[in-house]
Amino acid sequence: MTRSQLFDQPDFVPPFDDLSGFAGSRIAITGGRGVLGGILARRGRAAGLEISLFDGDVVDARAVASWLHTASPTMVFHFAALVPIAEVERDAIRAYEVNALGAFHVAAAMALHVPHGWLFLASSSHVYAPTVPGAPTTVNEGATLEPATFYGISKLAGERLASPILERFGIPYCVGRIFSFTHHTQRPPYLVPSLLARIEGIPNGGVLHVAAPTAIRDILDAETVIDIVLALAQRRHLGTINIGAGRGLTVAEIARLLATRTGKQVHVEPEGNLPPNALVADVARLRSVLCGKRERP
Repeated sequence: MTRSQLFDQPDFVPPFDDLSGFAGSRIAITGGRGVLGGILARRGRAAGLEISLFDGDVVDARAVASWLHTASPTMVFHFAALVPIAEVERDAIRAYEVNALGAFHVAAAMALHVPHGWLFLASSSHVYAPTVPGAPTTVNEGATLEPATFYGISKLAGERLASPILERFGIPYCVGRIFSFTHHTQRPPYLVPSLLARIEGIPNGGVLHVAAPTAIRDILDAETVIDIVLALAQRRHLGTINIGAGRGLTVAEIARLLATRTGKQVHVEPEGNLPPNALVADVARLRSVLCGKRERP
């Protein structure tokens, strides 16, 4: 498979290009118009798998239930979400409905119509409290759940609304807390495409002003995220797991890397006085699953 990846694949994440192990599976996906859901759908169809995309509104419980009843999937991947922080802040009620109630509606519909299916529930690293200078540099799955944004609040609510239903009805599921990701199809206002757009507008050797350039992010290419999701699905992994690279890059480092990829050099300078923070995954559990290594106690 030919890929266009802005960020290198971590050494513990092998490419997942052979989907023959999913032969006979019926796969249902919400958020198929988004980056992650779209990649999964494309790969699945290329492998000849039966793919059903939900094209309605996950806030509509009856529509979700009708879709899953008709699709009768063996696996469900719930990616639908309202994501950009600014958009979430503009319409917090809508964001909560999509991100929290949407997860609940998928869980409830599975309890009613797909009780033997496996669910991948896409959550976010934003459910964690970002670390600050002097604090531990990575967060594991048992870290403090203290979202700093309303987006994180809504995603954590989705976990908490869906999990009791899934457990009550014995539905196997995995919550993937996805850290930062990007893709060549992603558009502003996300970090990487926003930086690329600004880099294109300045001359070689010019100055790029960035808010909080020392903030640290754990970022993967979206293709790598789907490699991980497919590996978890193949194993029908259960429980909550961080999905990240396990390494951090400052925003300034990300900007300079992107500039190099476009054949430019830039000088990154701070703009404003936003305090730095970090959000980097402890990937011990993920390494254990993907590589068969023992997880640290």
